[in-house]
Amino acid sequence: MSSEMTRLVGELFHGWWDLFTLFIVLIVSTAVMGLAANRGSRPVDRTPLVPALPFIGAFALLLVVRHLHNDLWNAMIIAVGITLSALVVAKSGTRAPVFPLMLLAVLLGLGLNLSAIALLLATVLVLAFSRSSSK
Repeated sequence: MSSEMTRLVGELFHGWWDLFTLFIVLIVSTAVMGLAANRGSRPVDRTPLVPALPFIGAFALLLVVRHLHNDLWNAMIIAVGITLSALVVAKSGTRAPVFPLMLLAVLLGLGLNLSAIALLLATVLVLAFSRSSSK
């Protein structure tokens, strides 16, 4: 009975540590991008460091891309996710980096960690060196 219980518990928790790690990487990356986006803004114009709805959408996109292994479905899901993020940015007028967040989630979901780091660095540099719209 003990070996069967150990096997069931092992199947239940399989992959959770990887998902927790990806969650932490995504939330830290989002906070860093949020800090860079809010740099130089007035307190009234600042957005949250981690906007909840885009973050949840990005993590859901990461999970879907990570667990599907069909190239055609991945391409369609990525296209829909990025189109929706562009619509969110266009309709809300937010300064939060929603579009790079979705791209970062896709790269992390595909396992392209070095590309995700390069995208994060490029995004932070662009956001840090661009003038804020409140000036």
